[in-house]
Parts: sequence; C-alpha cells; structure tokens
Amino acid sequence: MSYYCPNWIFDVLTGAVASEYLEKEIPLLSISKKYTNGISKIYKNVEPVELYAVAEDMLQLLHNLNAAEEANDFIKGYCFYKLRFVGPNSPRKIKTFFIDALQGDKEKKYSYDKSKKSFKSYIFSLRSGLLNLADPGWELFLDESVPFLSEIARKPVEISDLV
Repeated sequence: MSYYCPNWIFDVLTGAVASEYLEKEIPLLSISKKYTNGISKIYKNVEPVELYAVAEDMLQLLHNLNAAEEANDFIKGYCFYKLRFVGPNSPRKIKTFFIDALQGDKEKKYSYDKSKKSFKSYIFSLRSGLLNLADPGWELFLDESVPFLSEIARKPVEISDLV
C-alpha cells in the first residue's frame, strides 16, 4: 500500500523546486515534473502543479520582500530547516524505535495553503532572528540524511519534462 508524501517532505520539495529555478534557466513546471517523477516512486502521486504553485508563491513573496541575491539563501535555509527540524530548536528524528518520519501518511495532509503558510512563517522567523539560514555550503543534493531526496535533487531535468 502506498502512502501520501509527508507534509515536511512536500515542503522540502517545493523549496528545492524554487531553488533550482533560481540556479538554472529551466522552466519552473519542468523542474516540478522532475521532483514529482522522483517522489512518486516512493509516495502516492504528487502533481507537478502542486509543487509549481507553492514554489511560484515562494518566489513571489521573496520578490515582494526585495530579497534579490539573498532569495536562494532563504529558500535553501527553508529546505534545510524543514529537513533537519520539526520546530525551532527541535531536531527532526528520521527513524527512532517507534517512529519512521519517512513512512508517509494514510491521508493527504500536505496542501498549498499549509506550505505557503509554513514558508511565510519561516521567513518571518528568519527575519526576526529566531531561525538561521542553512549551514554554509549546504545543498540538498549533498545531504544524505534522506537519501532519496538527495538522489532526486542530483538528477537532471529530463527532456520529457521540458514539454
């Protein structure tokens, strides 16, 4: 039985899509397809438009805040935070004796509204000094704490995703 993508993984994916868009000259929807193709091998289908919509709003918010060159640092910080922490000063434990954070959810818990609110909250907390950016040099494709996420991030956008 396949489970739905956990909310925190969906949030990491939306940030990865937005970050890759800023780094490469590839359409946002094509990058969204790359990530949904990868994550759909593990969880029930995530639609490209779901990642696209949140990533687009993340980029628009940063534009409105005049983040300019700092935009990608903010997005990578968000990915790092969602991957490594449950909340401020509360590290995420991927696997414990009782909990497997990667297992997925029986019901779809992620949504556009939750993810948009989560990113806004991160940016507000960051600007207030309550949270930090990612460690210097951190990249999702190098972070092996969740191997399938780094594997998806390392893959190039396929030609079929560009159509």
